[in-house]
Amino acid sequence: ERQVTVELKPESVHEFGSMIPHVLTVTTADVEDAGTECDVLVKIFGEKGASEQIKLSSNSGIRFTRAMTVNIPIEIPDLGKITRIRAELAEGGSNNWLWEKMVLKNSDSQEEFV
Repeated sequence: ERQVTVELKPESVHEFGSMIPHVLTVTTADVEDAGTECDVLVKIFGEKGASEQIKLSSNSGIRFTRAMTVNIPIEIPDLGKITRIRAELAEGGSNNWLWEKMVLKNSDSQEEFV
C-alpha cells in the first residue's frame, strides 16, 4: 500500500466571527493521473450557513498527488452541523483531480464529518 501523510497549512484562511479550528484530511485516489498541481478551492456548508471559499494553494506546498493524504489545519466559523463540503479546482485549472476521501474534524470537539 502506497500512502504518504503530510501536514500543511492553506495559503489563506478567511477570518470572520468566532473561528473554530478544524483539520481537513484529503486523500487523493490511487489511480493513474488522479493528482493535481492546481490550487483547490474548498467551501464548507452547515446548518447555520457556509464558510468563505478556502484556497488550498500549490504555492504554499500543498500537493494532491496520487495516493497521498494531506492534513490541512483550517479555521471556520460555527456553521452548526456540517452538511457538505464542496471542493473544486481553481479557475484556470486544466488538471483533473480525483479525490477518494475528505474528512473534516473539529479540533475542539473531535467531531468528524466524512
